[in-house]
Amino acid sequence: MPYFNEEHIITDQFFAHYGMLEIYVHIVTSGILFAVSLLCAAFLYQSFRKSGVEWPGLVHGFLYTGFIGFGEFVEHIFRWDPFMNTSLHYLHYFAAPAAMIFLYLGVNEYYDRCSHPNEELHTISNEVAMGMFAAVLTLAIAMGGIAETPWDQRVEGPILILTIIPLLAITAIFINTARKIRKSMLAFYFPALGVSLSLLAIDIWLGRLGDVNSLASIYIVAHSLQSVLHAATATIMVLFVLAIKEGIREDILYLCEVTEKSVPRKKKVRKRDFDLTEQ
Repeated sequence: MPYFNEEHIITDQFFAHYGMLEIYVHIVTSGILFAVSLLCAAFLYQSFRKSGVEWPGLVHGFLYTGFIGFGEFVEHIFRWDPFMNTSLHYLHYFAAPAAMIFLYLGVNEYYDRCSHPNEELHTISNEVAMGMFAAVLTLAIAMGGIAETPWDQRVEGPILILTIIPLLAITAIFINTARKIRKSMLAFYFPALGVSLSLLAIDIWLGRLGDVNSLASIYIVAHSLQSVLHAATATIMVLFVLAIKEGIREDILYLCEVTEKSVPRKKKVRKRDFDLTEQ
């Protein structure tokens, strides 16, 4: 319970994470991100079902973005329970790249629809989506079982090393695909959401790096920036959904142009002249 001490300074504040009072903002913004993501995903699902649009990659991408906020929000409630704290902590940690993978698939689905409007669209199956959910949940629970303390640095160090290269690769592929969509009402929102979510995923990684290696400056900056990115990502998602709603209503959702995806260059075989008289 907070109270004023003899110097008239408030002490014993609720969840003063490492003494940082910014934790209040962090908890609120992560809760907002969770709520907004859930509502946006539900709205998209309902709108797509009514209009006959199939776009599961985007819906699942929004859902996993919500898991980032959920894990961030709830892990602080179980700050004394190693299993619950660690499981929720890794839920948001693994949900970030999972969200980027699904949003990348969503961008691909939109790209294919714009490129071939009269062909049947191949979307991700429910089995793939459930498999990803099971994998993320299993990894998070496994990390909770291994950890001996909340935010166990002994466990987190190797995880940071193993995840950075795949994280950067997913980020690059997602943004590279998003920028190929042009002259669309959604042309701004794909790269904007991609940049925001990518920065959030990398910032989470940097924050954990600062904590594990006792780099206080990096940890403080990264932790504070997470709150900003939570709010920014939630705002972009709301604007994205409103744009999709307008596109469905005006029947211009797939009115767009795309640039060609890069294809591997074939190596030219150099022809040699043979003089048969030399044989």
